[in-house]
Amino acid sequence: MACYFQGAHDMHVSKLTINAPTHISDNPLDYVYSKAAHDAQYDSMARCDAPKCHPETRRAVQEGIMGWIEDDDDGTSPKKIMWLSGPAGSGKTAVAGSIAECCEERDLLAATFFFSSFSSSETVRSKRYLVSTLVYQLTQLDGFEDFGARVMSAIQRNPGIFDKQLKAQFSMLVLKPLRSLQREGGLPMSPGVIIIDGLDEVEAVGSRNLAPHEGRRKDEADQVEILSILLQAAKVPLFPFRIFVASRPERVIQDFFSTNASDTMTELLLDDKYDPEADIALFLKAKFSEIRRQYRLPSPPPFIYPATVIRFLRNGREPVHILLERVLRLHSASPGSPHHALDLLYTHILTSNPDPLLAAQWIWSINNTLATMPALFTRQVLERFPGQAEYLLASLVSLVHVPSYEDRESPYKLYHKSLVHFLLDSRRCGAELHGAFAKGSDFFGIRHVEILKNKSPVVPLSTSEWQDFGRNLFLRLLTRLNLHRICLDEQLNFEGDLVSCDVVWWVNAVVTTCDSTDTPLIISSRFDEVHLRCPGWPMFDQCNKSCAHWRGSILRGCQALGWRVPNVIAFLRDMLSLSPGVNTDGDYAETLDFRRYLKPPEQDTGPESLTKGPPVLELASLAIAPGVDYDSSLQLAKEMYSCLPNDRESRFQQEVHQDGKSIYNALRPIVQTIKISMGVVAEDLDVG
Repeated sequence: MACYFQGAHDMHVSKLTINAPTHISDNPLDYVYSKAAHDAQYDSMARCDAPKCHPETRRAVQEGIMGWIEDDDDGTSPKKIMWLSGPAGSGKTAVAGSIAECCEERDLLAATFFFSSFSSSETVRSKRYLVSTLVYQLTQLDGFEDFGARVMSAIQRNPGIFDKQLKAQFSMLVLKPLRSLQREGGLPMSPGVIIIDGLDEVEAVGSRNLAPHEGRRKDEADQVEILSILLQAAKVPLFPFRIFVASRPERVIQDFFSTNASDTMTELLLDDKYDPEADIALFLKAKFSEIRRQYRLPSPPPFIYPATVIRFLRNGREPVHILLERVLRLHSASPGSPHHALDLLYTHILTSNPDPLLAAQWIWSINNTLATMPALFTRQVLERFPGQAEYLLASLVSLVHVPSYEDRESPYKLYHKSLVHFLLDSRRCGAELHGAFAKGSDFFGIRHVEILKNKSPVVPLSTSEWQDFGRNLFLRLLTRLNLHRICLDEQLNFEGDLVSCDVVWWVNAVVTTCDSTDTPLIISSRFDEVHLRCPGWPMFDQCNKSCAHWRGSILRGCQALGWRVPNVIAFLRDMLSLSPGVNTDGDYAETLDFRRYLKPPEQDTGPESLTKGPPVLELASLAIAPGVDYDSSLQLAKEMYSCLPNDRESRFQQEVHQDGKSIYNALRPIVQTIKISMGVVAEDLDVG
């Protein structure tokens, strides 16, 4: 402190924050290792069953890629980035995996990152782990020991580097060490390649919780950020590696390459030029040889879309020759679209299900919300009777990975996202299947309401099972599910179910199953969200029964637990904050945020503990008085609101925007006058 306050005297420091550097172990590479996504590397255990090209397939494609990687600059300066593009299911990941394996054998592999939106691990979906994963692999290369030493030095100087933007991470941990080596003449120049697969599957953190168009926009922004650092590297003359990128030809990726990297990138498109039918025939020949040996069939006939068909034939529920005959009958001589054959197969499998429409809704739930959840929890949430998962999904094992009944931890997951694309297009799957899939969100919300109404899933739970179930249900799912939007849909007519829920039980269930640091957010978010979806929003004028039931019950449940809850004045102040001309930015979430005074007693340690909102008084002055319920408090607040002077908007505007007062202090004199005139006993909030 002396170096900052030399010559100072008679001073008092009430609060002092010292930012100490993040601790780095004696070997900073251990720190890099801890930040890397090891499941994303091509040879990780998590990818042990990842697709690779059959030895005899995709020869022309692989030879073209390997020729580009091994091209030893003949004066034409080959472009440093190759983009392998193609539609879903065209084999991009298989090609990338085979190229990585081939490069490893020839000592040409520098680093890999295989993104996967189907992975249960965020590390394999997020951009956050890309640079650390690549850097760790580069430090392990033979001949790159000096590079690793410079990386270690850079991390020791800036241990928070992995919290910075990708560009800063890549510059400090890759480009600067390479420049340093070049200046000293120690830069290895042997050819090599960095492989990035599934760029189109990069997901921004939290994007799954947003509306589809908002989530897609965030995902695309992260994809462009990754492309930007790859292009930055490719344009540095000393950068010793080629960069191989594989993805679907999404518009944002196409636009980036065509606008920014046309002179640096060469594109390889997986299309009919590479004779895919011949490759498929080779694949089928090999796989049918296995099936023929297993089932003693005479010879393997050819047909389309082998991966799904192979799983369909292996489901074991009917003789393989019967299943094979069904598939062969699906073939059409005049397909109506490029997806025609696959559409026929998907349609056949789904319509063979005992309840195709319900199956489509289960597929929506698994894909959109349960892809990372344990199998047992998925069954508990979705089943309406014991064994329904087995009944419904047994015929879909060629489309959905279905864990065994004994496997409680592995998630259900779709084998390929082309199934989702199929169900999203009514022209491909038909109006009924498409409609059922589109209503998947409604189905999922209704299942939650049924669980809340019954206070349990269908199958009774032990105490330990209830802890896990409640934690997953209340913390991981209900916090991001708009139950009240779903259940107030007039076509669904589920408001009565919301009203019949025992909300006090729900409050206690959250408190007893979730961590104490999570419960305030869960409960207060539900308290706010109920009203956000109510016709009475924002002014409480026409609140429906479910809104009043949930908000009143939440307050009663919290009050019984000793929580601090809003009083009459709190309701009035939120109405005042929403008055026209007062809340000029229109941000309801910031204005009406009961988290500032809906808190458990252990968090009532005074204004210093609050991260948001004005300071508050003690519990006694904020609690609803005994015998006064939510409806009565709200009605009184409405009556007080009706007593406000007509010129309140202009007066508030002046005091808030010209005099610099907070909204609460600006309203305080008027509120106090109304309280006195109406004989209201509730204490005011001392906002200072």
